[in-house]
Amino acid sequence: MEEYEVILSSLANKEWLKVIDWYNDKREGLGFEVFDEIDEYLKRLKTLPYINRIVEGEIRLSTTPRFHFGIFYTVKTNTVFVISIHNLRDDYQDILRRI
Repeated sequence: MEEYEVILSSLANKEWLKVIDWYNDKREGLGFEVFDEIDEYLKRLKTLPYINRIVEGEIRLSTTPRFHFGIFYTVKTNTVFVISIHNLRDDYQDILRRI
């Protein structure tokens, strides 16, 4: 099975770190649980990047079940470019306008 390289944009990386800090402030260790869930879904993109639906243009959306985060990304050749990692409790159309 072909494996894709997953690259996070600087925005996605900043968002991910901010999320970890925010959840750790709510309860010690909770941010690391969020990290693990998002990391698991990023790893899935290495082998199954086309499994998720297109939400706009070429942007696809992978969702995490427990913490309701969306991983917004595109696929080019053998690379998955993660544009944003955002809480889907927010309006994701607003997220798409900003990215």
